[in-house]
Amino acid sequence: MPTSLSLDSLTVQEATRSSNTNPADLSQHVQEQCLHLASTMHKLLPRELRDMIYQYLYICDKPIPVGSHHFTTYKPTVLETSTPPALPQDASSQYATALISGLGPEAEAHDHSVDPPQDVILPGDHTLDPAYVGRQVAIEASQLYYSSNTFSVCTLENTLPEFLFTDIVSNFPKSPTHSQSIHAPLNITPFDLVHNLQIRVKYEHFDTYRTHYLWGHFTHEQDFLLQIYTNLSALTQRRNELSVPDSSAQLRPPPPALTIEFILMTAFYSLDWNPFPVTDTLRRLTNLFEALRTPLYTLRHDHAAEISVIHHDDGCFPFPMRLTNLFSMSREDWEYEKQALERAKMVYSPLQFLLAPAKDGDPELGFPCRKMDRLLKRRWACSPNLRSHPEWKVSKSAYWPRGRTSRQDRKEMRSSFSAEESE
Repeated sequence: MPTSLSLDSLTVQEATRSSNTNPADLSQHVQEQCLHLASTMHKLLPRELRDMIYQYLYICDKPIPVGSHHFTTYKPTVLETSTPPALPQDASSQYATALISGLGPEAEAHDHSVDPPQDVILPGDHTLDPAYVGRQVAIEASQLYYSSNTFSVCTLENTLPEFLFTDIVSNFPKSPTHSQSIHAPLNITPFDLVHNLQIRVKYEHFDTYRTHYLWGHFTHEQDFLLQIYTNLSALTQRRNELSVPDSSAQLRPPPPALTIEFILMTAFYSLDWNPFPVTDTLRRLTNLFEALRTPLYTLRHDHAAEISVIHHDDGCFPFPMRLTNLFSMSREDWEYEKQALERAKMVYSPLQFLLAPAKDGDPELGFPCRKMDRLLKRRWACSPNLRSHPEWKVSKSAYWPRGRTSRQDRKEMRSSFSAEESE
């Protein structure tokens, strides 16, 4: 075991003596030495002992960051304003502590504003690269690495589907000196192995770039939330596809049951100096819940995932707020909702349930802000202050299960509102 851990330092010393410190020769020598050691291990040791080595080397006690912007505020490409300062990166800050992730100021250099972590193995690490350890060891090590660790992924761009559904060989750089067989697909995607995910729902830049989002047209907010929903839906769509029997498909085991922690990352104004009404903050948070709602219930009720939801806002709360109880709709109600949409030949979209800002009046899709309290009660079974009510359940109304679509007649909707208000 000590020999494998000191491999890098030993091979660098040997390569320095034998290659006159030429970078290309040094890299080639290190690669050859790593490959030789890994091949020898695979040849001489039984699988049980190899697994013990993999467990020691590859299992981390903290979430492994994947993709972009874990500790910085995302800058949408549509915006030309200067990049805002990064979120606090001091390991002792409330931000770092409250996430309960232990990641600290660490991330991949090309994706983040800080250095990569030194105490976790990232998916692109050379100790998982078949060019350094051979295809057989790479496959065995990767199977344990992805099935045993927790991975932290942000809902930005296509980070989540790219991580889960892409062959892991794409994580490694290709070299002209490598044979084509070295980086042929390993037929391993993280989706088939990962058990534990931390999904960071990035919402901070909505407030950071308030000129575009808060003071712009409602469509900016709609597009923003639709991107979050689409990113999360990729996970549920792939699982739905695999749950349908296909005689022509190669027999494969079902994907593992998931444990997912959703962390809602916001940067709302504190109540002391919020230039916007508190009602609008609640409206936007309710809309954010809607972007999560269908993917979350699909994972929980259709695929037996264990779900938790945490809201983190370093400027508003000293500690993270647990919101899992707001997503407590029963399996029976979830099945009713799906069947109702199917009978109506409707395809769900979060746009049908979003609350428009007060300044926008009645939207074409969704509901006006003045209907927020009723929507929270009927669709979320919670009070206006986002507290779940033990005696309430979701109830059939204009807000559940169908929502408001552009095809619905305005007169019908007004009648629905009037009937509800008379109750």
